[in-house]
Amino acid sequence: MPQDPKDLLTQNGVETDRLDLRDLTYTPPLTTLRRSVMPDPALFQPAQPDGRLLPLFGVRDQGQSARCTGFALAALIDMQRRLQAASAPEPVGADDERTSADMLYQLARLHDLYPQDGDGKDGDNKDGAREAARMSRLAGITRPRRDGIRSLRSVLKAFYHHGVCLENGPDANACWPTAGPTDPPEGEAAEITFPTAPQADAARAVPLGAYCRLAPILHHYHAALTDTGTALVAAHIHDGWSARAVAGAGGEIRVPATAERRGSHAFVLIGYDEHGFLVLNSLGPEWGGYRGYAGVALWRYADWAKNVMDGWVLRLGVPAPDSFEFTLGRQGAGSAQEPVPNSTPCIALIGRYLTLEDGEYIRLGAYPSSPALLENSLRGLGGSDWKGVVLWLSSGLHLLGESFTAAARRRAAIEAMGYYPFTLFWAGNFGESALQALHDSAERSARIAGSNGADGERLRDLVFEGEIRSIGRAIWREIQCQCDTRGLGRCAAPGRIARRSGL
Repeated sequence: MPQDPKDLLTQNGVETDRLDLRDLTYTPPLTTLRRSVMPDPALFQPAQPDGRLLPLFGVRDQGQSARCTGFALAALIDMQRRLQAASAPEPVGADDERTSADMLYQLARLHDLYPQDGDGKDGDNKDGAREAARMSRLAGITRPRRDGIRSLRSVLKAFYHHGVCLENGPDANACWPTAGPTDPPEGEAAEITFPTAPQADAARAVPLGAYCRLAPILHHYHAALTDTGTALVAAHIHDGWSARAVAGAGGEIRVPATAERRGSHAFVLIGYDEHGFLVLNSLGPEWGGYRGYAGVALWRYADWAKNVMDGWVLRLGVPAPDSFEFTLGRQGAGSAQEPVPNSTPCIALIGRYLTLEDGEYIRLGAYPSSPALLENSLRGLGGSDWKGVVLWLSSGLHLLGESFTAAARRRAAIEAMGYYPFTLFWAGNFGESALQALHDSAERSARIAGSNGADGERLRDLVFEGEIRSIGRAIWREIQCQCDTRGLGRCAAPGRIARRSGL
């Protein structure tokens, strides 16, 4: 247990998720809601001599670190894995198997990009954020932010793109150990660790399936817990969350007289009753004790309504690697209004790609790379039976997401011929910027030409051709720049297209 619970609360940190219109919002089904939802008995060990109920996989303890997002999501995954295994015709895995909280937390660093990164203030400086992130990638450094600022969105993205492997198991090379409560966690300035080939292969067996954002509506939370049994939540916390206060309140989180906020925290909801929600925390088995559940406390509805930040509900995917290519995009006929997957998971090509911008590794985002990732790829080729390597160069003229999906689709066909596919993406946000420049030129041409029937259309075409001529030249210059290792030599400076065409 932490020596000073109050200090631990002030160190915890989770960022509020930004609004993203692409999010799928959970829609409650029109089913009868139960008056209470208690944890599934199959998830707990027989009662201990002191009467406590312990989860099969134990209660996690993040210690005095601020890794609450990774620990909370890992606990939720553990619960759903056991329920998924219970429905299998044959036993799957050991009851005490635990997924790696540190893998989820550390890889969330790749996706933890916020407007505040641009100018250090709580503003909406999106342009500054993009530029700051781009300069960080080119410089090969991580952002100087305090430990613990990881949103639920960023840790879910880490799970979506990389899956998650176990903390320990018979094959140590396929596991990602989680630091103990007294071990110093990996610092923000440390190089981001990428999954090795064995870790990536193992992580594919625990994929993210459906996931939706929860609206802060009480009925929606009740319906989600009735539907799935678990929810990933972040909230502002106060002194009533300390281990001493919870123990003194009989396992309840009570708002103190001076309800001063002590930071923010991520945890799992595992049920509800007439008084409030049941919180499974990551502060060890001594915390909580509500209704005899170790690590669980009651979070009253009034406290939830005042302090809830974000919530997500999810289901694990089916571990079926052979069906992966059929999950990329829409299959068959369907409504044009149906949601399409936002992107292809990074794990689809892990060990088989590199992403570069102006000759430098892209170190953040959905498809990052690094010298360590290249070394892992080369190490995986050593002593293999491949006939050779198919090296595919993807230029910056295409959007990175589309190019990555195309590479994932052709992977199986190339490997079936006995060759190892490897794609080099000369990427960044260049393709998106070029499309935006063309879109702006089209709108400007339409305004200049006006709406005079056929004559207006011909004039618009002429104006548009003149507008994009300089962009075309700039695109070709950018390709030449990117083909130079660091944008030197014939290229005066990297990013000339951005200055010459207003991108």
